[in-house]
Amino acid sequence: MNPNPPQAYFVQLSTAYRLTGQYKEAIETCKEALQRVPNNIFIHLQLAATYSTMGRQGEARNAVAEVLKIKPNFSLEWYAKTIYFKNQADIDKTIEALRKAGLK
Repeated sequence: MNPNPPQAYFVQLSTAYRLTGQYKEAIETCKEALQRVPNNIFIHLQLAATYSTMGRQGEARNAVAEVLKIKPNFSLEWYAKTIYFKNQADIDKTIEALRKAGLK
């Protein structure tokens, strides 16, 4: 109902879409969010993971380039520690998708 939801809303919604296989919706949510907050690293990460999961590696790498522009010393080890999913398999899928997209 809030016309200006917090940034975390977009991150959580795009994550939910991606993890339930609703990739088009995940991408749309990320793109909407990036219009509002273009430097949110977590939205770029969701976009990279979604594109990577879909096999759209070129677009995933573009999102990765934005992640590294925002945080040049980004590491998957650091990011894995920030993910608080109940299901370890979802964490593993996310990290693997980002690894395929080119993050280390």
